[in-house]
Amino acid sequence: MKNQITPAQLQTWAKEIHANAIAKGFYPENPKDRNDKEMLMLIICELAEAVEAHRDNRWMDGRQGIIPEELAKYPQEFEANFKAWVKDTVEDEMADALIRILDYAQHKEYEYPPFAELVTTKVKNESFAANCLNVVNELTDPRNDAFTRCVFAIKRIIGICDEYNIDLTFHVEAKMKYNATRPIRHGKAY
Repeated sequence: MKNQITPAQLQTWAKEIHANAIAKGFYPENPKDRNDKEMLMLIICELAEAVEAHRDNRWMDGRQGIIPEELAKYPQEFEANFKAWVKDTVEDEMADALIRILDYAQHKEYEYPPFAELVTTKVKNESFAANCLNVVNELTDPRNDAFTRCVFAIKRIIGICDEYNIDLTFHVEAKMKYNATRPIRHGKAY
């Protein structure tokens, strides 16, 4: 699968994701007081959860033969179906990592449109875990400024999802819809 995600789509998602994160209490009264290192660690946690899902062979396509179109067929049962069929799968966790990066980028007020084309990073012939570590390396590379680190990490996540046939658009949008139903801070301390 080749994910066709444009910079404009990333910007649209980032604005919606960030607004939801503020509404769900992930930001203090003054959003500028949000801890950058904490935000980066939460991205890394999502990547670690993706690796754990991969180790446990938890893929959405292995759950009752569900396909994205099936999830959309029953909007009144979306939350229950999402929990049963999508939540905590490799696809879901990769979407979570991208969502966290986009929230961070929007928090920092980064804009994506300057990129005429978002060329994804082709993943190396390495394991899934090694490729997730490469995303962490992109996010924390001191040679680059924070904006560049976010862009490189996003490109690498898209590349991993291309390699593993993950429909990132479906999973990001489904997770955004699910996150809107969740309690403050998703029931966590931060």
